[in-house]
Order: sequence, then C-alpha cells, then structure tokens
Amino acid sequence: MDLSNDFSATVNEQEDRKRLAREAAKQQLYDKAVRKMQTAAARKITEGKKEDIIDTYRVMINEYTEAISIFGFVTEYSDSLELIENCKQLCQEYSAISAQLESELVVKSRKLTKTLTIAISTTLIILIAGFRLILPFWEFEYNDGTVVYRAGELGAIFHLGTVKLPKDATAIGKQAFSDVSMLSRVIIPGNISTVSDEAFLGCSSLKRVSISEGVTNIGASAFRDCIGLETVDMAGSVKNIGDSAFRGCLSLIEFVVPEGVTQISDYAFSGCASLETLTIPGSVTTIGQSAFQICLSLTEINIPSGVTSIGESAFEACSNLRSAVIPEGITGIADNLFFGCNSLTNITIPDSVTVIGNNAFRFCSALKRVEIPAYVAGIGNGVFLGCTQLVEINIPNAVTAIGNYAFWNCRRLKEITVPDSVLAIGESAFTNTYGELTINCIEGSAIDVFARANEINTAYNVY
Repeated sequence: MDLSNDFSATVNEQEDRKRLAREAAKQQLYDKAVRKMQTAAARKITEGKKEDIIDTYRVMINEYTEAISIFGFVTEYSDSLELIENCKQLCQEYSAISAQLESELVVKSRKLTKTLTIAISTTLIILIAGFRLILPFWEFEYNDGTVVYRAGELGAIFHLGTVKLPKDATAIGKQAFSDVSMLSRVIIPGNISTVSDEAFLGCSSLKRVSISEGVTNIGASAFRDCIGLETVDMAGSVKNIGDSAFRGCLSLIEFVVPEGVTQISDYAFSGCASLETLTIPGSVTTIGQSAFQICLSLTEINIPSGVTSIGESAFEACSNLRSAVIPEGITGIADNLFFGCNSLTNITIPDSVTVIGNNAFRFCSALKRVEIPAYVAGIGNGVFLGCTQLVEINIPNAVTAIGNYAFWNCRRLKEITVPDSVLAIGESAFTNTYGELTINCIEGSAIDVFARANEINTAYNVY
C-alpha cells in the first residue's frame, strides 16, 4: 500500500472542502450584499426616509468593502476579479447617493432655519404693530368713568412713546402708571385736575412731562425716581406740589415753579443731582424739609422775600452751591440747613434771625466770613464744625449759649471775640489743635474759664 499517495489524497480532499466552504461563505456574503442593494434600490426615496436610506447605504458600503478584502484572497474563485470590481462600483455608487442625500438634507435644514427665522421675525413685527394699534383700548382702567386708576397690564409691558390721557378723565389715580419702565413722554391735558400720589413713580425712561392749564395738584411722589426725566413743562394753574413729587429725578436740569404755588413741600426736589436752574416765584412762603437736599448742580438759590419758613436740611449737600441769601422774615436757621455745602462762600443772614440751629453750616469748608445778626441768642451744636477756611466771625452780645463742637476744627480761625453774655459752652465748642486760636473775652467770664481748661489762648481788655 502506498501510504504517501493516500495521505496526499486525504490532504487534497481536505483542502478542497475548505476551499469550497470559503467560496460558499463568500458567495453567501456577496449574495446578502446584493439582496440589500436590490432592496434599497427598490425603495422610493422620499424626504422623510433619506436619513434611514443613508444609514442603509453606509452599512452596505462597509459590507462590500469587507467582501472586496475577502474576495482578494480567494484566487481560485473564477469570478473574484469581477466581483471585486462590481463591489467597488457599488461602493462608489452608494457613496455618491449618500453624499447627495446628505447634501439635500443640509440644504433643507438651512432653508428651514431661514424660513423659521423670517417667520418668527415677521410674527414679532406683526404682534408689536398689532399691540400698538389695539393698545389705546387696553391702556386704561376706570373706577367711575372719570378717574384713571391703573394702566392695563399690556400697557405696562408694551407701551412705547407718548401717553395722551382720555378727554373724559378728570384725575389720574394713585400709582396709575408707576413702574411703567418704557414710558418716554406724558401729556396731561387740562381736563385732569389732579395727578395723584405716586402716579408715575419709578418710570425710569420718562424724559418729558407736559402739564396743561387746568391741572391744579401734583400729588406726593407723583414723579419720584423718574431718573431719566429731563424736562417738565408745568402750567401756571398748578397750586400744589406734594412731598417728594420730583424726588430722585436725577436728570432734571431746569425747573420753574408756577406762580401761585405757596409751598414747596418736603423732599420735593431732593436728589435732583442735575438741577442747575431753579425759579421760585414770589408766591412761595414755605420751603419744606430737605426740599433741595443733594441738588449737586445748583450753584445759587434765589429765595423769595415772602418766604417765612425754611425746613431743616433744605439745602443739605448742595455741594456746588456758592451763595445764598436768606430773606427777612426768617427767624431761625434750621438744623442742617447748609450742611455739607462745601462750595458756599457767601451767606447773608437777615437781622430777623434769632437762632442758628444744629449743624447749620457744618462742613461748609469754603466759607470764610460770617456776620451773625445782633439778636441771635443761641448757636447750636456743630454749627461751624469743619469750616476749615473760616477766618472771621462775630459773636453778638445777645448770644447766651454755644453748642457742642460749634467751632470744632475751624483751623484758620486765629481770633474770635466772645462776649460775657455767653454762659453755656458745649463740649469742644472751640479746639486748639494748632495752638493758634486766641479768644478775646472778659477775664473770669465763662468763656475765659473754658479757654483755660482747654489750653486755648485768651486776650483781655477787649472792651
């Protein structure tokens, strides 16, 4: 028996079986790919299925690529070269189809985005235009047909431009337009007699207000914190301007108080930091507490001769105020009246004044000379505290008391005469920080005792 021949035959048979198995597997893989190709080609490519078809083509391309690599090793397969070329052709074809479909989807997405953008923009424009047209019907709510009580919510949100009030209204109610931030101008007609409290409080974009003849009353805080308000055209019919009416109107530059107004109420113009020009008519008799406090741009103030009362802190912190004339008829300088007016160089105090209140000229660091009227009986606490440029001041014989820190840190005051009528002298009324102050007084008087106790120089024989 020829064992070598038998062994060779057995090996050949095994190799044939393996080859046939490989060929069968490759043929099966190829057939599968062809079936998928035929199935995909038979589909109708619609806009909604493009992404699915792209994914199918990608899978098929991968399978054909795998088949090409496998067929390349089956040299005994008679159709291998043809199949490889066929697979390559199909890969290219399907790659082109996938690229085309992806391009179409990108173009479609861009067109959709552009269309949506145009649609949204157009819709917004239409909505805004529509609201502008229908706003007059929703702008006001009425209580009894004559009082504007509250701007409608749509008015509060969308209102642009000018508000003209209805002709049948006679008053604007409390907080009617408060915090309507987009309001830019208000025209109040003559049929409106009263602008109630806080009517336009906090309207931050309001720039101009026109108040017609017929309006008589501006309520408390009516235009408070309208930080953008620049101009107020106010008719002469207005008789009353309430507390804090224009408080915090940071942009208000000029204001003319109408003739006929008798009182400028408390805090009426407090915090109007840009107010440069103020006209107060002769009809005014009272200026309230803190009426012009922190009006940083005021350089001078003309107080009418008919004013008989000026409240405390009325001109406090008016840092650019250079001169002021207090009219006859004022009997007392109120507390803090010119506190912090560090540009004040000239002050005229009338003979009618008998009391100078606490801190009245405190930190008026530019004030150099003060003539105190003959009948002043008392100088309050801290009246001239921090008046570092003060070089000359008289103390009249009627003065009986000088308050705490009244002349504290008046570092340029070299000499002062204090009469023996002064019996009460407060703590640190005079300081001798620089050792240069000399008090002219009567020996043994209360001020003499004070000076010695505080190591302040004295001089006698002043009468």
